[in-house]
Amino acid sequence: MKRKILNNSGITLLELIVSIAILSIILITFAGLFTNAFKYNAMSGDKLQSVNIAQKYASEIQKNTGFEKFMEDLDIAPKDINLEKTPYKDLGLNLIEDIYQNAERNKDDSNKYYLMKLEDNQLNIFIYIKYPADFSSTSESHSVSLYRLIVEVRNKANKTLSETYLYYKE
Repeated sequence: MKRKILNNSGITLLELIVSIAILSIILITFAGLFTNAFKYNAMSGDKLQSVNIAQKYASEIQKNTGFEKFMEDLDIAPKDINLEKTPYKDLGLNLIEDIYQNAERNKDDSNKYYLMKLEDNQLNIFIYIKYPADFSSTSESHSVSLYRLIVEVRNKANKTLSETYLYYKE
């Protein structure tokens, strides 16, 4: 009589191949999720850095006495501004081009934006100054003007990373 031996203690080659295939599909799915997570984390870090840089320049502008002199001259004679004059050297900004009227933000003749281009490490800083003032008030004791400023941070590929809006009080 032939005796049949049943051995259920191991796994077959087919079961091993199927389990490895299922495990591979699951791991590939999670690898894609981790790759996207790292990419979004890097983008978030760049965005945070650019917002901090924009706020740094906004803060420097608001407390800078050279910028106050620049804004006064912009009010009097915007075409006569020469950055080589001594008061403008006090701006302490790393200008990479002269200030000029910016065509892309100038939609009509009543609103003009002057552009200051700066460099900060691997980023370009664009400071747009709206002229004339958005608000002006004069009394017997003093006058107040509010100018809209836009601090825009771009990477070297010229992609806008952040924009910060503020008003400069003169």
